[in-house]
Amino acid sequence: PSTAPAAAEPEKPPPEVLPLHEDVARLLLEQWRGVETTFELEMKKLLRRVRVEHREMINHISSSRSHFLEYLHRPDSKQKLLHAFQARYNSLDNELRGLPQTKSELHEQADLLQDELWAVSDASREKAEEERTSIVSDSFMSDHVQLIIVSFVGMMQQEILRFQATRAILRDYFWYRAGRNMPEETPEALNVIQMFMDDAPDIQGSPIEVDEESNSKLTDSDKERLGKLKAVIDYCTNFLFGQQGEEEEIEHPLMVKLAQANKIEEKLMRERNKRVFERAKFLVEDVREREVQLSQSLDRMLGNRFKSEMEAIKGAITEIKLAIEKEQRLFHNLVLKVSDFIRDEDSLTYALPPPVPPLSVLEEVGPYRLSSWQLLSLSSWLKRASSTGVITVEILTDALHKAASIAGMKILPVEWISLPPSKLRAFLKVRLLLLHLFPPPFLLLLYSSLPL
Repeated sequence: PSTAPAAAEPEKPPPEVLPLHEDVARLLLEQWRGVETTFELEMKKLLRRVRVEHREMINHISSSRSHFLEYLHRPDSKQKLLHAFQARYNSLDNELRGLPQTKSELHEQADLLQDELWAVSDASREKAEEERTSIVSDSFMSDHVQLIIVSFVGMMQQEILRFQATRAILRDYFWYRAGRNMPEETPEALNVIQMFMDDAPDIQGSPIEVDEESNSKLTDSDKERLGKLKAVIDYCTNFLFGQQGEEEEIEHPLMVKLAQANKIEEKLMRERNKRVFERAKFLVEDVREREVQLSQSLDRMLGNRFKSEMEAIKGAITEIKLAIEKEQRLFHNLVLKVSDFIRDEDSLTYALPPPVPPLSVLEEVGPYRLSSWQLLSLSSWLKRASSTGVITVEILTDALHKAASIAGMKILPVEWISLPPSKLRAFLKVRLLLLHLFPPPFLLLLYSSLPL
């Protein structure tokens, strides 16, 4: 027997795809432009805020270093102690400096001065260590790290708003073309900023784990904050991507395309979320690295400062002990300038005695007195008058008168030129002649040998 063929099932008509109306296209375009404009403006504000916070932290580190350096260079009482000792030392009589007991006492006073200077230095070091501790333990950095994390949470908020708005626009577009009615209500925006500030239970994450080999300088509080930021990102991702739309249950080509478009948006958001977290972690690690460098720099400055100060004190005491051994005064002013010992050669501690005036190159001769050259010339002149060396008073008077009357001879003093022969004869008395020809010290010896 023959069997009848089965009746063929009727084919389903293809799903209807409506053209996009011009008004709907304009509305969707305006919505898209509004979403993108708002997203760009808000992200620019948040990125600018992050840059400002980062720059403030760097400036704070720089100003802290400068402030500590100025603090280390503050004057103290060491210079007063050194000046007081120098004044007492220089006031000591020079005759006492060579005594052994005086030297021993001065060395003891120098050692006592060194102990006093060291005590002042130790007190200054303790205060400087307290200042360093206050700088390092300041909460400025932690507070601004928290502000940076909040800014990145704000970026996540903008990513959520953009993602939700984009999904709504895609849904409206495909639903309209699929002939479905577009929903009048949109899903309520997820406020992650408020959840973050309120420590909502849904975003309580565990601290992030850091590889020990990376030598990260993140603190425990930083790890907790970054862990909380990561929890925010994970919560938002799971919340948004877990919303399954009604379109996935409808067999329509446009719904398939809608699902594919949503998948693309999900992938893009995951990548952006990853970059947001990595950037936040990088900035926090950067400022913490700078903070550690600041702490190390302050330690080096503190150590070098007081090491140099010890050397300066040692140099000052060595200078003092050297002066004690040489039995000399401390001629130049000794200066302990912060961590440097200076012998100020432009500043004297006492007035020097005036130097002995140099001898004059010109012979000073009084009135009626003959200079050495005149005595030599007169001797030659008289030898011409008497070659034997014996001469009478009349001939000597005449010779002197002629020598005085000849212009340009300058054998005799100027006062003798206008004298008459009678006064020249009076000068020829032995004692008066010697008084005019020789200085008084010679006359004292001469008078003591002449008979009265």
